Amino acid sequence: MLQEYGKPFDLIVLDLWLTDGNGLQMIRELKTSYCEHLIVVSSQGDPETIVKCLRLGADHYLEKPLNFEKLSNVLRNLSFSSESTISLSGFIGKKYRPRRGVKTRKTLKRTISQSCMFMGLGIHTGRKFGLRIEPKKNCGIVLSPLESPLEVPLSAFSVSSDKLSTNLKAGDFEVKTVEHLLSSLWGLGITDCHMKAGGEIPVLDGSSMQFAQTLLDAGVETIGEEQEIFVTDTLELNFDDGKAILIEPSEVFSVEYTLEVDGHFISAYYDERMDYLTEIAPARTFAFLRDIEVAHSQDLAQGGRFNNFVLLDGLKPLNTSLRFPNEPARHKILDIIGDLFTTGRRWVCKIEAFKTGHFENNLIAQRLVREYLEEVGS
Repeated sequence: MLQEYGKPFDLIVLDLWLTDGNGLQMIRELKTSYCEHLIVVSSQGDPETIVKCLRLGADHYLEKPLNFEKLSNVLRNLSFSSESTISLSGFIGKKYRPRRGVKTRKTLKRTISQSCMFMGLGIHTGRKFGLRIEPKKNCGIVLSPLESPLEVPLSAFSVSSDKLSTNLKAGDFEVKTVEHLLSSLWGLGITDCHMKAGGEIPVLDGSSMQFAQTLLDAGVETIGEEQEIFVTDTLELNFDDGKAILIEPSEVFSVEYTLEVDGHFISAYYDERMDYLTEIAPARTFAFLRDIEVAHSQDLAQGGRFNNFVLLDGLKPLNTSLRFPNEPARHKILDIIGDLFTTGRRWVCKIEAFKTGHFENNLIAQRLVREYLEEVGS
């Protein structure tokens, strides 16, 4: 019957219980040939069935009895509506410099040699977005809406973090999930460029490796010198559920992260003398099976696919094999690096983090700005 239609549907909602067959057997064919998006509804809410549906290509799984408010949220994130006019009304882009007496050291200032493009799904919105990165000198890292002359400088105070991503917001303009891209820029030592983005940075494979490799292929060139800032005081932040971040003075930048999973601890370590491209960049974002439904109910993780994140049941990966035994902890280091780079600065310090996420990282970034930088104008 579907062959009678001349072009694919935008959306198919599929019930697994069919009078003439098993819906599981139809998912791959429907998604491949007949629709852009496919939502499965079923009373079978067991994890094994959900994993099978997602692995076969379903965009989303909803359990019966169907909650129409939840369905509306899903549909809203799957739609591709045109972008509204963007305004930076009320936003003041601030620039900062090291405070007098702050200890610094010289480092190279770099930009890319030619523009590069990325296209892909946003992990949380589930929508397709483009991203263009262009060379720009002596401006730091600035961000613009696609096809707009507006320019927003990086600032830790423009961040609207949630538990699952770091988002930059200025007026009506917001770009979600910037942490993987910023981490790759830090890893390559890129201090100046112009990023033109849609509503969310594409997740690609869930790591920062594809960003880094494409930027390397575009070429990285030195354009001068700038200052790295030494953290000379001990800063400690403690949060609920045992989360904590400790920053101490050091002669090298380093991060040690410990993740707790069902009473088990996974740790990873990185410092600036190690190779970011081999040790940190390949580590992919991850989610726990038990948290998927909660994320979906909050309109998050709508773009999760089996090739752009690691799905964990406890410590066991369900959809892929791990690139490192401690890959989740390494990805948390990737996130910390990207989140700290919302300051637009490179910091020299020792960081020890336990169970923390984007929200806590951003509080540390803002604290560093307040302690070591001063405003020089807009």
